[in-house]
Amino acid sequence: MATWILAAASLPGPYGIVRGITLWPDLPALPRRRAWLGWTQMALTFAFVAVCLVVAWPKA
Repeated sequence: MATWILAAASLPGPYGIVRGITLWPDLPALPRRRAWLGWTQMALTFAFVAVCLVVAWPKA
């Protein structure tokens, strides 16, 4: 697999992490529905990054 394809596929991961970090202080203050969506977004981001690492690590 070409490295640029993996890099392009993993771009949403860092974006999600940065977005999650900026959203982190607001999570407890958000209404219950929005807080749940924020936590879900963060969990999905970390899962996506983990899958990218599992796919990329053996080939590195």
